[in-house]
Amino acid sequence: MKNNFFTHSGYTGSIEFDIDNEILFGKIQFINDVVTYEAIDLKELKAEFIAAVDDYLETCELIGREPQKAYKGTFNIRIGEELHRDAVSTAHNINQNLNEFCKEAIAQRVESVKKSTTKMAPDVKIHFITPEQQPATSSAFTSTIVQLPTKRFAEVQ
Repeated sequence: MKNNFFTHSGYTGSIEFDIDNEILFGKIQFINDVVTYEAIDLKELKAEFIAAVDDYLETCELIGREPQKAYKGTFNIRIGEELHRDAVSTAHNINQNLNEFCKEAIAQRVESVKKSTTKMAPDVKIHFITPEQQPATSSAFTSTIVQLPTKRFAEVQ
């Protein structure tokens, strides 16, 4: 599964676009400080993201402030009394504390989701062809020919 974000020094950056202005832009995610970057192509956007993260860290050091971290490794969760009781009881029965039990359960679920999302539909290949290249009959093909509004056709295999 391809990522639609950048990572650098523990920070995650978004990848967005503005069709009207023909630019790519993004923002460091999961922190309260606003750190943005923009570029005209993806390679430049990645370089701008890395520069923005490095600049953010340097600026925080210069002003004597701790940079915000996206993930601290701790969080609160509301699960209801019954599930809380069952989790504590189950953890106790297998000689774990609640933190170990929850950490293991989350890790297993994350791994399960990762595996299921990588086994999705096979890659779809699209070939753009001109009307002259369109076959007389598509019955000999295992692909689908779709006419596009631009008077071109897309062959989907």
